[in-house]
Amino acid sequence: MQPHIQYALTDDEVRIAYYRMGDGVPFLVTSEIIWSHLRSTHGLREYHRSNSGRGVGRGMEVVRYDARGVGLSERVPDAFARECLLLDIEAVREAVGFERFVLFGHLNGCIAAMEYAAAFPERVEALVLVSPWLIGRTHLALSEHFGIQPAADMNDRQWQGFTDTVAMHALGAGVTPASQKLAQIYRDAMTPEAYMTFLEWRRTIDLTEAAAAITAPTLIIRRESELLPSRDLDVARSIRNVHLVTVDAHEPPFQGWRDEETRAIEEFLAIPCATAVGENEPISIRTKVEHAGLTSRELEVLKLIAKGDTTQEMARTLILSEHTIARHIANIYRKTDTHGRVAAAEYARRYGIA
Repeated sequence: MQPHIQYALTDDEVRIAYYRMGDGVPFLVTSEIIWSHLRSTHGLREYHRSNSGRGVGRGMEVVRYDARGVGLSERVPDAFARECLLLDIEAVREAVGFERFVLFGHLNGCIAAMEYAAAFPERVEALVLVSPWLIGRTHLALSEHFGIQPAADMNDRQWQGFTDTVAMHALGAGVTPASQKLAQIYRDAMTPEAYMTFLEWRRTIDLTEAAAAITAPTLIIRRESELLPSRDLDVARSIRNVHLVTVDAHEPPFQGWRDEETRAIEEFLAIPCATAVGENEPISIRTKVEHAGLTSRELEVLKLIAKGDTTQEMARTLILSEHTIARHIANIYRKTDTHGRVAAAEYARRYGIA
């Protein structure tokens, strides 16, 4: 599927490009800013846009946007500031009608995700961060990791050479059709001036206070690589309610999306589990139970609620974490319009589930 691009207007009258795809858990993806372009899914494999049926988004209503100054959004001066990041998210949130939602930050998208989660805790149901960091001056861009230094006043030819080189390193290969296509996406996503301005601004960022203020349950996905040392453990120590998952990223593409990351997010959000598949096989979802839209796993949990099991007992029976059980229970309450275990158990008995 190809997304339908729409535009939201911020309070300071900047047009922000966004799209929404799928149904289910409200899932808002913050703009990565560097190389952000809604026409591209490089680095973030999306289920709704994947020919193989792999990627994040199964069982979710995914909303993505380009921040001001990049991608398909309005190119404006002074685009990179905390206030601008929050205004962009708020404009998109209001346009799609999300009240409470899962907020997702990937790489530089973690900046806006953490700032927003700290500023609007009443709106963020859960937070997912992939490769976050706290202090901008300690975090290097991919090009800087490989010793590729951009010039402050790059002309068009230098900009093309720079993006070509970054794309080759990102994919871990030489000049290929894939690397040339990726480099063109980079050039379409932002100007060299915007790239340099963002790098300078990022060096001034300190997310320590924002991390300490986050109250939403948080999943941090840590990409472990000797070549690209990360700072996400500092973030994990700073957020009070955090679950940390580490994936192997020693081989290129170093910042590419991995199936382990999809599975970690689905488990964290209690999305119906996928069947085990080979590298090139499509992923299918367990069949949904028609009654009230409950999934088969939620039906199992509802039966145990009616039985009187505790959360801990359910976790042992179903071989799941207590956090995942709690997410299933919350979904059951929402779908059956019940409040509390007594009402849910009565619902199960009334409709012959228990």
